[in-house]
Amino acid sequence: EDHFSSKRRQPTYTISKTERFPTRRSSGGLPPGHYKLDCAIPKDQQTEVLASRLTRSASTPHFSFNRERRAHTDEVLKGISPSF
Repeated sequence: EDHFSSKRRQPTYTISKTERFPTRRSSGGLPPGHYKLDCAIPKDQQTEVLASRLTRSASTPHFSFNRERRAHTDEVLKGISPSF
């Protein structure tokens, strides 16, 4: 008796009942939509988090914008002024 065949057996697949990407669930945490307050020195670990852990920056970046008039000399906004 030969148990060898030229036909290949079809692969079998199973669907696992476990979660593929498990989520971490913290007990007693904040409700959905609420976030911890970022502080330089957190006092309450449940509601505050160290700011440098979130941003990796010691200070906030500073931005400045030009202070020019929004209207052209014809008293129409620059973006829609026909003479700008």
